[in-house]
Amino acid sequence: MLACLLSGSALLQAEDERTLVRLNFPKTDLRDVLAFYGRLVRKPVLMDVQIQAWVTVDREKELPLKEAVELIRKTLLESYGIEMRDSDRGEVLVTWSSDPKYPHHSDAPETGSRRGSFNVNGIQVRRKTVPLPEPEGSK
Repeated sequence: MLACLLSGSALLQAEDERTLVRLNFPKTDLRDVLAFYGRLVRKPVLMDVQIQAWVTVDREKELPLKEAVELIRKTLLESYGIEMRDSDRGEVLVTWSSDPKYPHHSDAPETGSRRGSFNVNGIQVRRKTVPLPEPEGSK
């Protein structure tokens, strides 16, 4: 039985090594980036309710899955002060960093719509455009 578990794990690892990901999340709600991240790492992602941010994670070329995961984590920490830690229960915990080296930051949201896309193994997936509400008093 243990041999079956090990071979299944090795199979998943080999599949992950062949998976290529292209990230295209310009000025995207952090929750959307984290939902995608959770699918990549196959873990639940729990975000502190205090965090509300728009972020950009964008690379022109495809990256191996492991590098894409590392790029998301590094970009969120170094550019936005958003820290991601793995918990003992197999979850990813997302909080503002307490390290003053990483100040809290958010991009300005796009006006008019939210967009983003990603590419996995050559298949382009585009999130549908969602109109943003008009600011009160703008009509």
